[in-house]
Amino acid sequence: MAAPDLERLLAELLEPDSDVIRRIRQLAAVLLRRRLLGRWKRLDPALRQRLPTLLAEALERETEHTVTVVLAQLGALVLRRGGLSAWGPLGTWVQEVARDPRPPHQEAALLVLSAALEAAPQVLAPHGPALAALCRGALAPGVPPSPPAYSLQALGGLGAMLGDTHTELLRSLLPDILTALKKLLDADEERGTEALEVLDEFLEADPATVTPHLRPLLDLCLQVAGDECWGDAVRVRALATVTFLAQKRPKVRRGALGYTGGHWEGTGMYWGALGYTGGHWEGTGGHWDILGGLGGHCGGHWDVLGDTGSDWGGHWGGTGIFWGHWGALGGY
Repeated sequence: MAAPDLERLLAELLEPDSDVIRRIRQLAAVLLRRRLLGRWKRLDPALRQRLPTLLAEALERETEHTVTVVLAQLGALVLRRGGLSAWGPLGTWVQEVARDPRPPHQEAALLVLSAALEAAPQVLAPHGPALAALCRGALAPGVPPSPPAYSLQALGGLGAMLGDTHTELLRSLLPDILTALKKLLDADEERGTEALEVLDEFLEADPATVTPHLRPLLDLCLQVAGDECWGDAVRVRALATVTFLAQKRPKVRRGALGYTGGHWEGTGMYWGALGYTGGHWEGTGGHWDILGGLGGHCGGHWDVLGDTGSDWGGHWGGTGIFWGHWGALGGY
């Protein structure tokens, strides 16, 4: 694409707002991203230098979410192709606007950051602690649902990026993450369901990050799974996190779970850390109906998830784990 054509696309990103213009801006952003995929080094140096500033201006003005998403992807592409030096003005915009109390602007900055962490994590890795602080600020009480949703998405990418190199940092984020997840689930179930992915990202990055916060994590997942007021999608998603935790359990010290010889240490009960006592789930009427099953202990059937025997139907997505016995979490 010739330089004048790129200039035209960039100019269209800054057009004033209207229904027609919003569609033009979205198309311009999509075309620009496609054209830059393999042509970054062939761009005119002056145009490469201007692009991050123009993107920041476009994001500052944008009111259409779909266009913001494409602009965020374009910004991530600039970071991946040009590195931090090319991303400079856009990175500065993200740092400033992510602290902006105006939800649309804060949301846009976190969306750009999330896309950047996914596209070029190795470039941002040295700045992990600063980015963590930036995301934590969007989880503060009183913030509308959208910024925390994108902050949790970005934190998932941050966890994947840092892995086991910053275990204590990731651990310190868990209390705020769990609190934000609870509030987001209450405010927007669909977005909360998607945001639960952050827990899987932390588990995948370093299972040790969750050990000090294992009980509140399990409490959240089991409360969601056991409440029939929630939709099936979020209940199943919460249980998927417990499944993933079970798969990662060999990498977590058993002492962190308080488990010894079939008992949960320090609880004075079986499965006390999960609220389990004397063969029943505490607070659920003494039955396994926490997951929506019927008829006392359900006869080994977990009906809400379509199970047809004493284990999870299909061994819960092919994991080979017999959840009827909770064997994956230590068994009894």
